[in-house]
Amino acid sequence: MNEDQQPYAADYPGGPLPNRLTRGTLVGCVGLAGVLALPVMLFLPLETWGLPRWAFLLAQLLAFSALGGGIWLLARVPSSVRVRSNDPLHPLTARGAAPVLERPAGRANRIGFGAVWALLALGVEGFALAAFDVTWLPAIPLGMALVALAGLSLAVYGFCIAFGRLEPPATRWVRTPATSQWLPQGGSVMLLGLTLLGWALLVAAEAGFAWGAVGLVILLLGTLFLAPVFRQLPPRARRIEQ
Repeated sequence: MNEDQQPYAADYPGGPLPNRLTRGTLVGCVGLAGVLALPVMLFLPLETWGLPRWAFLLAQLLAFSALGGGIWLLARVPSSVRVRSNDPLHPLTARGAAPVLERPAGRANRIGFGAVWALLALGVEGFALAAFDVTWLPAIPLGMALVALAGLSLAVYGFCIAFGRLEPPATRWVRTPATSQWLPQGGSVMLLGLTLLGWALLVAAEAGFAWGAVGLVILLLGTLFLAPVFRQLPPRARRIEQ
C-alpha cells in the first residue's frame, strides 16, 4: 500500500477519533423523536380506546406540543460548519456561539409579555370549553375557534418580532443577538402559535367542520412554500448595539 492509499486514520497519531455522544447529538435525537410523535399519534386508533373528550383532545395537544418542541430543539442543534472567530462581522464567544446583548425591558416588552399570557389564557379557555362542555353542541367549534385565534395571533406576533416590527416579550431583561439575521428572535413565539393553530384546525377538521380542513390545508401549504423563501432571503443589515 503506497502513501496515497493510506486510510485517513493514519493522519492522526492516536488513531481514529472515537464516536462520542455530544450534547448537540443528544438534542438532535430528542428533537427528532418529538417531530415523529405527531405521525405516530395520527396512526393510533384513539377513537376506539373509549377515552373521554378531554383526554382525547389532550393527547392530540401533547402530540402537537412534541412536534413544536422537536422543531425548536432541532433548530438549536449546533452547526458543524466552522465560522472564523476573527471575522468582525461574525463575532463568537469562547464557546463558539453568537454573542447576545442584555438590556432592561421597556414598556413594549412588558406589554408583549402580557399579551402572550393573555392569548395563552384564551387558548386554555377554548380548550376547556371544547373538552369539558359535552352537552352544548357548538362547544367544539367555538372552543377550537378561540384556540385558533390565539394561535394565529401568537404566530403573527412572533413574525413581527422576527422582522423587527415589534419588541420581544420580557419583564426585566431582554436578550438580543449582537448580529441580526432574518429570524433572530420571535421564532419560539411563532412556533408556539403555529402549534396551537395546527392543533385547533386538526380537531375542527376531525369534527367535520369545513373551516378546519381548509385552514389546515392552507397552513400546511403555507409552511411548505414559505420555508424555502426564508432560506433564500438575504441577511438583514447586521447591527451591533452600543
